Amino acid sequence: MNNLIKVVFEVKDEETGEIIIETPWAIHKEYDVYILDDHPFFAYGISYKDEFEAIKKYPDDERPYFTKVLKKNGHSTIRLFFKNCTKEDYIDIFDKKLKALSCTNEFYNSKLVCIDIADSTKINSVIQILYDGFEKELWEYEYADVDASLVD
Repeated sequence: MNNLIKVVFEVKDEETGEIIIETPWAIHKEYDVYILDDHPFFAYGISYKDEFEAIKKYPDDERPYFTKVLKKNGHSTIRLFFKNCTKEDYIDIFDKKLKALSCTNEFYNSKLVCIDIADSTKINSVIQILYDGFEKELWEYEYADVDASLVD
């Protein structure tokens, strides 16, 4: 079941109206069912290990295109946008605090990082760390996909 492929997510930019194309890795489970095996940088409402449907959309493009989430698997996604924080400063904070809360992360570039919050993590502890950085004007953050069942 380790059949990794790129799946297309089309995300509308709310400011410009343009469509952003994101192609995260996914495991092909069966038929049109996939499991996200990557961090979503632009898509909302989906997180690592969620099951989703994707279908071929265009005759000249063999890639499957995301259509809907089928099953949530307990992970949450928060995106962080650096303001007055370097990548190195964030890595130090991540290593000291967020890693201990079973978080993983992936950088899109030097200003954007996607944080995956595992199902065993109490999300409020993560949010408090991120809020502290926000208050210090180190970064801004957004909830891309927060599993409400994890919130105290």
